[in-house]
Amino acid sequence: DVFIFASFTGLAFIDVQQLSAEHIVQDNNGNYWIRKPRQKTKNMCNIPLLDIPMQILERYKSHPTCQKKNVLLPVPCNQKMNSYLK
Repeated sequence: DVFIFASFTGLAFIDVQQLSAEHIVQDNNGNYWIRKPRQKTKNMCNIPLLDIPMQILERYKSHPTCQKKNVLLPVPCNQKMNSYLK
């Protein structure tokens, strides 16, 4: 799910790992966006949240790890993530 979310949003691993509820905003038309400064460049990014990434966020809304760390996705460490992808 984390890989799919990153693929749909174009966010780097570290940006997905640090994503929290404060980074999700809703525009006047009811569309949701990720508004977050990128870790590497500090540039503010505005990324539309499409249906599939939104469903992934909903799936992990009450996940214990997410609640404990105050993040939106339970992202494993980079090494573990790479091993899952292999």
